Amino acid sequence: MAEGRDPLVKVKAVSVNPVDTKIGQQRAPAEGEVGVLGWDAAGLVAAVGAGVTLFKPGDKVWYAGAITRPGTNSQCHLVDDRLTGPTSRPATRARVTRLGAHHVIDHGQPLAEEIRRLGLPPAHDVASLNESARHVDDIVALRAPQGKLALIGDPAGST
Repeated sequence: MAEGRDPLVKVKAVSVNPVDTKIGQQRAPAEGEVGVLGWDAAGLVAAVGAGVTLFKPGDKVWYAGAITRPGTNSQCHLVDDRLTGPTSRPATRARVTRLGAHHVIDHGQPLAEEIRRLGLPPAHDVASLNESARHVDDIVALRAPQGKLALIGDPAGST
């Protein structure tokens, strides 16, 4: 049940990284309990707590959760809303920049416009790993001459 600042996320994808394996080897669940590992996830918001103002049910989210709140390797997961969110929010843009991002693209805007806004040159190699059909026109427009595309999702009309 979503409460406070927690959205309930219907998990669609997770990662397995060194933290998962190290914690899994060192931390056994209490007797009679089941331990669920996992901290990184992507999914859809299913419900929100009363203190959540940035998300609503149906929003897509991704996050690297807190070490004290494992459990993304499950169908649903509660996460503090301050750990998720799109990079279109000023606070999140600032955070990913502090973490080393050279450029931050607002996923809510057309991709080609965002790339041009940043003054980036045409891309020689492009890999579209999600929603290729949605972005294929922008990707083609931004590709350098003789550039290569790798698309997952086979947008209609691609060959």
